[in-house]
Amino acid sequence: MSAREERLLTPETIAAVDQWLDDADVFAKGYWQYVNGELVTVGLRIGKGWDKVVAFFGDTVVRHEGGTHTVLSAKDAAEVSRLLAERHSTNEALDDAVQALKERDLRIAELEAAAEKVAGFCAQRAEYVNNLRNCNPNADHDYYRWTGHAEARRQLSQLLGLPVAWPAEDATVPVPAEDVSPQVAKLRSVLAPTVHPTAGELAEQRHLMDPLDHLLESLAPCAVAVAVPSSCRWCGVEQDKHGGRWKTPIGWHRYVPPTQALIKARMIARRQARTEVTP
Repeated sequence: MSAREERLLTPETIAAVDQWLDDADVFAKGYWQYVNGELVTVGLRIGKGWDKVVAFFGDTVVRHEGGTHTVLSAKDAAEVSRLLAERHSTNEALDDAVQALKERDLRIAELEAAAEKVAGFCAQRAEYVNNLRNCNPNADHDYYRWTGHAEARRQLSQLLGLPVAWPAEDATVPVPAEDVSPQVAKLRSVLAPTVHPTAGELAEQRHLMDPLDHLLESLAPCAVAVAVPSSCRWCGVEQDKHGGRWKTPIGWHRYVPPTQALIKARMIARRQARTEVTP
């Protein structure tokens, strides 16, 4: 079966649309109603039985990939166009948010690397203070150089709220290499930005809040006559058989759980189908 096709139904195109349906071996006949006391043709009835649809003049007859037909009313078509334009602007905003998240993650990685360097820099104060305690009284040059190093690290530690590193009281005992993990953790908590949702979480929020998704749900036909209530929200295929599928007008998608309202509607439709076939 070819891809999705559409035909606008008007008094001028009704014959061509009827022939288009006949060529696909789809039953169609004129649909009549009383208008101002006169019985006139107002559209086409397409299909037979409980799954038949009626297209009025001004509606669009849609043939889907599986060979099923739905009717897109003029009002729904206008609403779809409006929501598509709205989705476009929403997707642009989402793309900007995703790009901002990527830049934020890169910045976090840079800050974490800088935090480790700063913590290691501050921890070296213990080494310089120990050198000062053991400094030769005549080595003024070394004394003043080590004093500057130690004081710079003290001031930076206090500014960042990090512990000031001092050597062991017993100067004869070698000063062990200090564990800078606490300083790194402290710096990360100071430098880390506010946690934002991931790109996937933003996409899911857009999906749940997008009114176009809900409109398309009502317009998209199921892949089977009456879908299992818990099957995919968009195509009616059960979760264990789904994988990735293409379904117009939704497009390529993974299994999406149906809403509670859709589950109820499917249960009612299945019950009605069983009632119609019961002798």
